[in-house]
Amino acid sequence: MARQTCPLTLYVGNLPKSWNKEDISNYFNHYGTITDVVTINKNREFSGAALVTFTSLSDADEAIERLRNTTIPGANAPVNMKWSDIEEHRLGLLQHDDHTLYIKSLPRKANTESLR
Repeated sequence: MARQTCPLTLYVGNLPKSWNKEDISNYFNHYGTITDVVTINKNREFSGAALVTFTSLSDADEAIERLRNTTIPGANAPVNMKWSDIEEHRLGLLQHDDHTLYIKSLPRKANTESLR
């Protein structure tokens, strides 16, 4: 099977808060080639979450599959990995089907049928 070479960014949560960008890159390089890591900070401190960019869809998929239900040493909970929001929209990879649309100022007599 041919490898897809489109770089993809994953949101990764529940990382050890003692880690830095280099630690994150070194850890995830075991699952695929990393091109970028952006740490998510809260009050100027690492929050335990990052955006990790893999060189290909297949590398990102492999990381998700191999790390499912895995707690990284030094972390308090299993790693949380998902496509970043921008990737879901860019590639049409919506991970959930539930969407709610709020519409304001509808006529009182409006019902489901009249809105279709």
